[in-house]
Amino acid sequence: MKKLLIASVLGGLMSSAALADSYIFTSYLNPTNPLHAAGVEATVQKINREAAGAFSIELFSSGSLVPATTTLQGLGDEVAQFGLVVPAYTASELPLTNTINDLVFASGDALVSALAWTELGLTNARLAEEWNKRGTIFLGGYSTPLYQLICGPVVKSLADVKGKKIRTVGAAQTAWIASLGGVPVSVPSPDIYTGLERGSLDCTMSDATALDKGNRLWEIAKGVTTVEAGVIIGATFVANQRFWSELPPAERRLMLDNFAEGIARTQAQYAMESAAALQGSQERGLDVGPAAEDLAQSLKEFQSAHSASLAASAMKERGIADPSDVIADYFRLEEKWREIFAGVDREDLTAVTRAVRENLYDGLDENSFGL
Repeated sequence: MKKLLIASVLGGLMSSAALADSYIFTSYLNPTNPLHAAGVEATVQKINREAAGAFSIELFSSGSLVPATTTLQGLGDEVAQFGLVVPAYTASELPLTNTINDLVFASGDALVSALAWTELGLTNARLAEEWNKRGTIFLGGYSTPLYQLICGPVVKSLADVKGKKIRTVGAAQTAWIASLGGVPVSVPSPDIYTGLERGSLDCTMSDATALDKGNRLWEIAKGVTTVEAGVIIGATFVANQRFWSELPPAERRLMLDNFAEGIARTQAQYAMESAAALQGSQERGLDVGPAAEDLAQSLKEFQSAHSASLAASAMKERGIADPSDVIADYFRLEEKWREIFAGVDREDLTAVTRAVRENLYDGLDENSFGL
């Protein structure tokens, strides 16, 4: 089956990095997506420049090589050597990772979440083992901007939410909307626009970049309620584990340094584009503003209760051993990065990159990390 998968996707292309100094990076995102453009493409281009012909990375975008739902499997099978993985699409394969995804529903700071999650993925033995079981190694992550409520009709209060069909991402968002009397709906991102247009959706939980990028939801939505319902985390940089172990240490160092910068660049771009999308939506006449007090309070109460009960619910629903130690590790790292960024100009990419390298990636030994 694996041989057929590789043959059908690559045809005559050689997929093993051991046979050529040309590596493959697969991304399901389209080139205009900020995570792809700032995180993946810019990083690949910079690595290629610095490699100076010693090796090169070829980038496949828009799911042209491997779709989002099977990227983890494709990396484990070495259809590609590198790839961007959305853990929510492989919940059964990455249950502990998805528990952290549930945890960041309570996040109020995307940059801090991105680095706390990245450090957790790089240093926590239980998470590393989860990725290794799939033949992969986690090398760096991202956080979306804070999620908002983007709707066809204007939705501000608890009463407005009741009965509304709302597209959600992940278990936490789904549970919150259901607790309010809304109807959670699982819809792939490309189908949100038509769902809002045809009335099969009333709203979507999405970050603000969905307004003017990709789906361009500001063409069909009438309101954006800035509920700031946490973030979604993912893995920007994942490698095939065997491939990574066989790279020369100098190549691993070059990549780790650039992954650090790629994370900083992604979060800076996300923040800039999110702010621009909200401002642009307001200028286009959309109703952009905070939730009514009852809806905002319900979110705070749900987030608090959700965090407190997450370990027990993850054990029951995801079938994992008690994740309390991993959850505590995440909160410790969140506090660490909050303190670090309190003294950093977040609009200065060089300063943010320096903070990420000095406080995380410089401590990864290219001679032993991931081996």
